[in-house]
Amino acid sequence: MNLTESFGLGIKISNIKTLSFVVDDTGLAATDLIRMDFNHMINLSISENFVVFTLMTTFVVVEGDNERMVLDCAIQNVFEVDDLKQYANEKELKLELPPTITISMVGLAISHARAIISGLTKGTNLQGFIIPIVDPVKTAAAFFPEKNPLIIGKETPQNIESIELAPNYTQKIKSKKATR
Repeated sequence: MNLTESFGLGIKISNIKTLSFVVDDTGLAATDLIRMDFNHMINLSISENFVVFTLMTTFVVVEGDNERMVLDCAIQNVFEVDDLKQYANEKELKLELPPTITISMVGLAISHARAIISGLTKGTNLQGFIIPIVDPVKTAAAFFPEKNPLIIGKETPQNIESIELAPNYTQKIKSKKATR
């Protein structure tokens, strides 16, 4: 099936998988400030038309000059892209996806993280702390600052250096009494 003709963007989600999930909410208070950080990693399989976008999400409690991780989660999103090879510049070892595809992948990965983390934190002190809706255009620009090039190798997945989304988002968590 040609994904562009069927859905308009030329991509589909082939798989979503939680690779790791750790919560340490010991001593977490309703008044604590939590900073949320995103990092990402890209792996490619040009021959199979797959872009594997792993989003790492970390919640950190900021206590003065000290920081303590309270949540660390990595979620893998496998996207199938119609004729991925057409976007590959093997001479320069780059993959230049159209912005609509990159922005869609980033937005979907964050949405998947929001849903999965929300479900996995039920019954913890992090219940009710939900990843905010973010602008996928600005987030994609932060992840891919050089006009969206992804470094590729010949049929060998290459890791992309993680880029922290800036500025960090800080939100007070809701008290456990306020959550349902």
